[in-house]
Amino acid sequence: MCGRAAVRGRVRPGAAPGRAVVPGHGDRHHRIRIAKFTLAELEEEEQSLERLRRWHRDLSARDVFTAPQAAQAAERLKDCERACEDYAERVFEHLHRPAAEQA
Repeated sequence: MCGRAAVRGRVRPGAAPGRAVVPGHGDRHHRIRIAKFTLAELEEEEQSLERLRRWHRDLSARDVFTAPQAAQAAERLKDCERACEDYAERVFEHLHRPAAEQA
């Protein structure tokens, strides 16, 4: 879930300057750490990514002055897409593993 705050640009206390909080970003890492690779979690990630894409598209359409952060926002969106693809691969690998290996 690379999501809402990336668009709003909130900064987590103690975070590096210029780094937006990405809700769910830590959640995805937590899910990977605890091996929570379910289709329901993947669906949630994909819905959040689609929402982020929609917000980015809408904001880009309104950006008549070409904000300096536009390129950074586009790159962050690509990072989110790659992270979601990586998570999807992990989910499908986990689901197609023999039962004995999943334990």
